[in-house]
Amino acid sequence: MVRLQRLRRTLRGAGGVRLYDIPGVIYPPEMLEEPSKTPPGQDKLQMQAPPWGVSTQEAAQMLGLSLSGTRSLLQRKRVRYMAVGTQLQNARLYWHREEVARLCTRAMPRVHSRPEHTYSAAEVCQVLQIGRSSLYRYVRRYKLKEIRVKLLTQGHLRRKYFYLQSEIRQLAARIRAAKSHMVEASHLMRETEKN
Repeated sequence: MVRLQRLRRTLRGAGGVRLYDIPGVIYPPEMLEEPSKTPPGQDKLQMQAPPWGVSTQEAAQMLGLSLSGTRSLLQRKRVRYMAVGTQLQNARLYWHREEVARLCTRAMPRVHSRPEHTYSAAEVCQVLQIGRSSLYRYVRRYKLKEIRVKLLTQGHLRRKYFYLQSEIRQLAARIRAAKSHMVEASHLMRETEKN
């Protein structure tokens, strides 16, 4: 007998999520019922906007995104909300203000040009004479700070990472000092082996 937990749900037609018809499998009635039109946790619509909520339009202005981008981001991050209105189709969603503000602090700033006194990742690799994996290892170990921005180039927003030139110079000096120390140590080892 096929286990129901292992069967995958799939889209079939425009009617929503349905299950494939598999011969020999009997589905329980609750699996075959149409999904509820009510959002999760929203048994009935409210008539007044909550004092803790911001509308989708206000959230879009706070985040600097389009309305559809804001809705998809807030749903993806599972921000709490409340539907307000008389009908579900025309209901306005109000999102939890503090959770939206928390997302705003994490959001990358949008810039039209590269930040001043910074290197790109390729330039850092060239200055330090290291590979990308070493660069990312320095960032993970908090030896370098990454400046993350959304750079507007040719009408498209792209995520870009930049690094402060002063930090790169300090790290390059430390790497040079460590290399010279290793060379001196190897010379001393050779001299002691000869004697």
